[in-house]
Formats: sequence, structure tokens, C-alpha cells
Amino acid sequence: MATTGELPRVDARLVDGFVSHLELERRLSPHTIAAYRRDLTQLATFLGRNRASLAAAEYPLLRRFLAQQRTLGYARSSIARRVAAIRTFYRWADSLEKVSA
Repeated sequence: MATTGELPRVDARLVDGFVSHLELERRLSPHTIAAYRRDLTQLATFLGRNRASLAAAEYPLLRRFLAQQRTLGYARSSIARRVAAIRTFYRWADSLEKVSA
């Protein structure tokens, strides 16, 4: 599995910023934070293979990622956590855009 250091710089910065948000502002469990980092790194890797990025991902491609997880045999609970991680990430990213606008 890829690490954030193996992602394109823009995606790695987004993941790192999101993880900082989870640690400092939301004060989530270290286990939850590690799982969300893994999930987003996995998503970013998938997106990169499909010539997309976290910032430019579109809904059909996100759905394809989640469908792939099911095909690979991941448990429903793991897929549900990935959905939560993705949803939380994009809400956080959207709030950044509103602040900088």
C-alpha cells in the first residue's frame, strides 16, 4: 500500500492537512486517524491510477473506488468507514475553499 510520501505532492498535503485537523480540532482516536489516513491514501492512489486527484475527483470515480473495495472482499464495516472518511474529508476540504474564497 502507498504512503502519503508516495502520493503526488498536492494529494499528500491534503491528506496531511486533514489528518492534522482530525488530531488537533476533532481530537479523534489515534486508531481512527490512522485508519482515515490509510483510507484516503488508498483513495488517492486509486484516483492517481485513473488520472485524477483528491481535489479533482468526481462522484462516479468515488463510487467506482467503493465498488472496487467490495469486489476485493473488504467487509461492509471497512467500506462504511471508508465512506465516512471520504465524506468527512470532502466536507473539510469544502470548508477550506469557503474560508479562502
